Amino acid sequence: MHYSVYAGLAFATLFGAIGPVVARRLSPAIAAWLLSAGGMVAALSGVAALSALGMTLVGDNPSFASAGHWSISSFRRSDPVGWPIAVVAIALLAIGLCRFTWISVRRVQSISAAHRLSHRMPDTGSDLVVLPDATTDAYAVPGRPGRIFVTQGMLALLSHEECTVMLAHERSHLRHHHHRHRTATIIAAALNPLLATLPEAQGWVTERWADEDAAREGDREVVASALRRAATAAGTAQRPTIALPLTADAVESRVAAMRAAPPRRHPLILAAMVLILSLSVLGTLDGVTDEAALFHVAALGHASPLRHDSPVLSHSANGPSGTSTFPSRRS
Repeated sequence: MHYSVYAGLAFATLFGAIGPVVARRLSPAIAAWLLSAGGMVAALSGVAALSALGMTLVGDNPSFASAGHWSISSFRRSDPVGWPIAVVAIALLAIGLCRFTWISVRRVQSISAAHRLSHRMPDTGSDLVVLPDATTDAYAVPGRPGRIFVTQGMLALLSHEECTVMLAHERSHLRHHHHRHRTATIIAAALNPLLATLPEAQGWVTERWADEDAAREGDREVVASALRRAATAAGTAQRPTIALPLTADAVESRVAAMRAAPPRRHPLILAAMVLILSLSVLGTLDGVTDEAALFHVAALGHASPLRHDSPVLSHSANGPSGTSTFPSRRS
């Protein structure tokens, strides 16, 4: 197998390492798509690369070789992947798939619970639900329709302008389906632990996206003030697992970002990240294609015309006693 498959893994790992750093320099909307879509590409590329490496154990297995009609000796001559590497690859792949299954099931359960909560709310013609709670909290819950839950304590704490940007922030979460972006990075990290930094970065980026949308409804300083006041008086109200709150982690960095100039697009940085993902995909595809070619060559070795069980040779090479005059070959 060509060593390009390792390059595919290396570039996927590189994306996981520098993706969160780069995301903080990009426009939040672009950064969110980069982390979610790019994370899934890097995760699937890693899964394909590990599968290609693990196929060495399949190629060396006599039972699979017999069922698939390929020559083990031909396969071994062309495959440079040692069995320890293949074993590690299969183990990592199995762990990743188990994590993916477990986390996906829990995520689906959380989203389903959010939808049920939305359906239980009375239809008032508004997406706002005011909770009779003295604590200060505000969060969005996706559903059909999505709902924004705000406590009376939060409404009493913030000024009218701050309440306006707070609601704009939560509506941005619902309008842009930020929970889907977060789910994508959570699943990507489950499949590939080397992408474990993506979910936290995605949480920050989607909050920044909502902050920038809120600033269009008011003023950047008003958004910063609302964030700081809400975070200072944050209560302990119980939220649904899938909730998207106003005062999540890293409030101080978000306040600093709102008091700075709006983020730039940085097209060259974005192009560099797309190039890294492309190289990861190309390297993995080359490795998978090479692995398929190895099995093709091994199958040709198994189907050699000198095999003793060939119908043509059986008819012409058997003597009167019914015994073949050609020595049998083992593949």
